[in-house]
Amino acid sequence: MEGSPRGLLLCIPWYIGPLKQAVIQRCRDLILIKKGEEVVEANIQKISPQDLFRYLEEIHHLNLQCLEMIPEKQLDFQPVPEVMSIRLLLYHMYVNQKFYVQSIISRQMDVQEYHHWMQLIPSSKEALRAFVEGVFSETEALFEEPYWFTTTLQTPVGERAALHLLFGELEHQLHHRGQLYIYMRLLGLTPPKQRIFYGIEGF
Repeated sequence: MEGSPRGLLLCIPWYIGPLKQAVIQRCRDLILIKKGEEVVEANIQKISPQDLFRYLEEIHHLNLQCLEMIPEKQLDFQPVPEVMSIRLLLYHMYVNQKFYVQSIISRQMDVQEYHHWMQLIPSSKEALRAFVEGVFSETEALFEEPYWFTTTLQTPVGERAALHLLFGELEHQLHHRGQLYIYMRLLGLTPPKQRIFYGIEGF
C-alpha cells in the first residue's frame, strides 16, 4: 500500500502536521530574533562613545597589568600547540584594535593590512608593551573626534557603521581577556580584578 496513491494520501497528514508546527515555530523564532535585534540596537543607541571608551580603557589597563605580572620567559607559554601563545594572544588583541581604528579612519577595511601586522610580532616584553600602549593611544585619539562615530566604512561583508565596528572590538577584547586569564591561572598567577562592573566602579 505504501507505493499506491491511497498510501501516499494516508501519509500526508503525518507530514503536514510536523511541517506546520516547524513553520509556526520558525516564524515565532524570527519574531523573537527581530525583537532581540531591536532591543540590542536601542541599547547601543543609548550608549555614548564615551561610555564605550570607558570600557575599552578599563580592559586596556587590565591587559597592561596582566603583561606586567607575566614573566618574560612565560610569554611563549601555550596550553596546547593549537592555540596562540601569551605573546601572540596579546599582540593579536591589539593588532585587531589597530586594524579596526585604521579601517575607520580610511573608511575601508583591507584585510591584507591585518595580515601584514601579524607578521611583525614583538620579540621582547618591552617591545610588546610599547606596541600595546601605542595602539591604545591611537584608539584614544579616535574617540576624541566625535565625527568618526557618525560615519560608515566598507568591509568585506558590506557597509558598516564605525561605532558598530568598535562594539565588535569590545567583544573581541573581552573574549580574549578571558582566554588570557585562563593562561595565567595555568601558570599559577592570579589575574587582576576589574574595577568597573556594568558601569559602576568599586567592585
